[in-house]
Amino acid sequence: MRLLVATTNRDKIREIRSLLAGAPVDLLTLSDLPPVAEPEETGETFQENARLKARYYANHSGLLTVAEDSGLVIDALDGEPGVRSARFLRPDAKDVLVIGFGSGTTAGASLLFPDTRVVCCEIEPLMLQAAPFFSPGNHDPHASERFTAVLDDGRSYLQSTERQFDLIISEPSNPWLAGMSSLFTREFYDAARSRLQKDGVFAQWVHMYALDTSDYAMIVRTMQTVFPHSGLLWINPKNTILLGANEPLTMIDRAIPRNRQSELPMIQRTNSK
Repeated sequence: MRLLVATTNRDKIREIRSLLAGAPVDLLTLSDLPPVAEPEETGETFQENARLKARYYANHSGLLTVAEDSGLVIDALDGEPGVRSARFLRPDAKDVLVIGFGSGTTAGASLLFPDTRVVCCEIEPLMLQAAPFFSPGNHDPHASERFTAVLDDGRSYLQSTERQFDLIISEPSNPWLAGMSSLFTREFYDAARSRLQKDGVFAQWVHMYALDTSDYAMIVRTMQTVFPHSGLLWINPKNTILLGANEPLTMIDRAIPRNRQSELPMIQRTNSK
């Protein structure tokens, strides 16, 4: 039996091949077919989008087809952005810089988007060497030819490279640790902004635990002096993500309809100045 899996994501394909190991199935993917335009995902649930994609590619290929859909479901946002997750932040980013490898999850997740190239700055070689221990969750970024690890400080790299990025994700450790404070300075934010494409987005994780309100506010104010447009994503009482951009941040409107935003107390709009 020939079965088409409606994806080009190598990690998903690998998982499905593993699940079907030993079954009398000839597994095909979208990479095995002539190029075809992607369907518009108009479903209101993940299930609806999965059925839509399966029917679309089955009609084009004449093959039995399976498809899936997934996204972010945030309790504090009443389940949003849900099916609109793929349009959140910078979904069409092709060049991504990740500052801080950690377990490799952010780098690996970024590579799940087709044709995305990821550069990751990490100053501790052992962190990169430990990546295989987290492969069940980090999607094994080192296995991708689109992944480049750079042993360098994030600010140093930004100040020395000529490369431009669609999305820069900064995941520094706690600000009070040795060397970390340089990633919360005006000089760092200036360097990050200079390496963004015109419509690029800068995102930085900033925790709330063991950090004084005044120190947190200082970080926010410092970033706002550099980026003409900024935002804050409240993940939970202990974790936030600061956003900076050269152009207005419209991802909230793309991810969550305006008529829903007024119903969600976690979304608030304010002037940054």
